[in-house]
Amino acid sequence: MLIDIGIDIEYAPKEPFCTKHFYHMEIEGVEVDLLGLFGIRHADGIYRLDFRQEDIAGTTWADGQAVPLSTLEDWFVLYLLIPGKQEKADLIERYWLTQGGPVRRDRLAAALQEQLPYEVQQRIDTAFVRLFN
Repeated sequence: MLIDIGIDIEYAPKEPFCTKHFYHMEIEGVEVDLLGLFGIRHADGIYRLDFRQEDIAGTTWADGQAVPLSTLEDWFVLYLLIPGKQEKADLIERYWLTQGGPVRRDRLAAALQEQLPYEVQQRIDTAFVRLFN
């Protein structure tokens, strides 16, 4: 396991994050964050990233251990929710528009089923229209 090969520290989440498990590690000189039940508190409640095996976008390897990666669509939504990260959401959307995707419609649709602030729902809806029409 990664915890066996890295120097690990478990942190308590800082607002607006309410992630259940958060480990910050250093593995072979690279800083890595491991998150479990990732959550962000917002004005209308808490958004939890529903991350399952079938949602893995890819895998990277660290010392022979597979590390699953989230989709750009998940990060687009998260960046819309994380204070000060709007520019990163803009960058992802610009990438989709200029590169023509691919975009995982199912991940954006799944996010819209969760509790989100109205302005974030609108931004995702706008992205849908721009990307799929």
